[in-house]
Amino acid sequence: MNDMYQAYAELLVDYCLDIQPKDRLLIKTTYLAEPLLQAIYALCVKKGAIVECDLHFKRQAELFYTHAADATLEELPPFYTHAVSEFNKFLTISAPFDANELSGVSPDRLSARQKVLAPLKKTMLDRGAKNDVTWTICMMPTPALAEISDMSPSEFQNYLLTMCGLSTDNAVSWWTEHRAFQDSLINTLSQGTDLQIVTPTTDLRLSTKDRRWINSDGRRNMPSGEVFTSPVEDSVSGHIFISYPTRYKGQWIKDVTFTFEQGTIVKAEASEGQDVLDALLNQPGGRRCGEVAFGTNPFAVQATGHTLLDEKIGGSCHIAIGSSYPETGGQNQSPIHLDFVTDLQNGGQVTLDQRLIFDQQQWHLPSS
Repeated sequence: MNDMYQAYAELLVDYCLDIQPKDRLLIKTTYLAEPLLQAIYALCVKKGAIVECDLHFKRQAELFYTHAADATLEELPPFYTHAVSEFNKFLTISAPFDANELSGVSPDRLSARQKVLAPLKKTMLDRGAKNDVTWTICMMPTPALAEISDMSPSEFQNYLLTMCGLSTDNAVSWWTEHRAFQDSLINTLSQGTDLQIVTPTTDLRLSTKDRRWINSDGRRNMPSGEVFTSPVEDSVSGHIFISYPTRYKGQWIKDVTFTFEQGTIVKAEASEGQDVLDALLNQPGGRRCGEVAFGTNPFAVQATGHTLLDEKIGGSCHIAIGSSYPETGGQNQSPIHLDFVTDLQNGGQVTLDQRLIFDQQQWHLPSS
């Protein structure tokens, strides 16, 4: 157990964050991540980095949303506001005590807080586009996360760490090789502009003209394995059925169908979580598609209820409602960015400028 967390820490510090002397790193997590946190902290300090930790205790978020007056809800957090401008490395370790902690909070109250935090999110995205800041999001296998996945704690831990490449002989080498595959995929996707994604329940068209595809090779998210861009804002049309469930602040959104016209969501239906979905769509920029992406991680083989993992499933596609990533050339600004994942493995096809580039659960690349 300790050896695996040491290997996980080394992957995060050396590969994902590439910690250097004098780096200013902020780690946001809970006390449940302490075994991993100790290993990360020791490695970073040895490298000469300045490390600060923002540690949350049990029920902290619930207590905030339950008891904070409206005026408090509208205040920016002073320390994090400072960090967003002054730190150059950020690591968020998802390690919840209770993954359903916010399930009883009003969606409108959650949305109001997102609006307040929007300027900080924009600053981070803008700095990221200029390579002034690096951030990584990862997970600590806690019992709460395992419960969502319908796995035992040991099963979830093994699945998560396998997705990180830690079951291979050398995780960094594996991610380096996978980056090369994704570079080939990006080369193919960059040779055209008009994408069409089709399944028995989806027919979505969009343009990526003058947009840049990004190779998510484990340095921004760990585990990772996806390529993504931001579509031309008014180009998205058609409909997409979201086959995997999505969680937002501890609340489920399931069986969603989005219908787009000229880049705007004109209809959105969910079998569960309709009120949460409506609150998100009512955010500024919430009815635009900020991202389109394809999952490629061969170790990601089943839905877990965790979007960070499910969006990496090989043979999946996801879109995000809300803000674009500036480095892709996307223009949409919003206080939210929420991914919705759908399966392409059962009859899914992707065409680029009317040329078939994905079907039969595989990509058709020049080298394949």
